[in-house]
Amino acid sequence: MMHTTATLDCGLQLTITQLEPWYLQCLKLLLAGDSVFIDVSRLQKIDTAALQLLYQFHQQAQHDGIQIVWSVMSESFQDAISLSGLAFTMENQQASIELDATEKN
Repeated sequence: MMHTTATLDCGLQLTITQLEPWYLQCLKLLLAGDSVFIDVSRLQKIDTAALQLLYQFHQQAQHDGIQIVWSVMSESFQDAISLSGLAFTMENQQASIELDATEKN
């Protein structure tokens, strides 16, 4: 069986008013079991409820052995993570940030 990579696009904002359809999308991705690319590159606003859901999705995917690949994080998303105290593990993301910083110098 060939696995594909699905995209979970967080868009420009992710708030509690969008969570029901977004939650269903997350469940479908977990059930499919494919790798997931989480795109937070354009995210300008994320509220606490949405951040908690994204964190739970990330944790469940890791538990289920689903590979998660993160896009480059927007500054707003980085700030939200820092303020929330939630610990995302984004090895790929950290490498991307370091490469971007090196390229700008």
